Amino acid sequence: MEVLILLSGDSDEEIRRTAFRTLVNWNRPELCQLLSDGATPWSVIDYLASYLVPGRQDLIAALLQNPGVPPDIVEWVKQAPAQTTDAPPPLPGAGPPAEESTEGEQKKDPERQTLLQRINSMTQAEKIKTALTGNQEERLVLIRDSNKL
Repeated sequence: MEVLILLSGDSDEEIRRTAFRTLVNWNRPELCQLLSDGATPWSVIDYLASYLVPGRQDLIAALLQNPGVPPDIVEWVKQAPAQTTDAPPPLPGAGPPAEESTEGEQKKDPERQTLLQRINSMTQAEKIKTALTGNQEERLVLIRDSNKL
């Protein structure tokens, strides 16, 4: 699951689409089990809550069963509009497609980025600082970074 989430942020469009489609078509009972399990890594829960849970009542119910999910995340998921599952989320730093950029459109809350999205958008200096001062999940993701600096 974590590898698919990482691949859904890849710069190659075909890889991104395939990884995201795989996540969207993942076995629903397994997704519910992951969302309700308190041992599931926060990066996985954050990604699923951001892109797959909104609008799906069974997944929202599973997320409610997880004791580690903050109440503000649960409220956000309940109020968020259903996501379209055709295309993967945009790459960090990429602007919206031309046909979707309207004046009245609400912009995505920057605080609702997944851990992988935040790390991918960091400079090398920010990554080093995060590796030294960040939490365990951030350090684990940064250990796997291709640039070993």
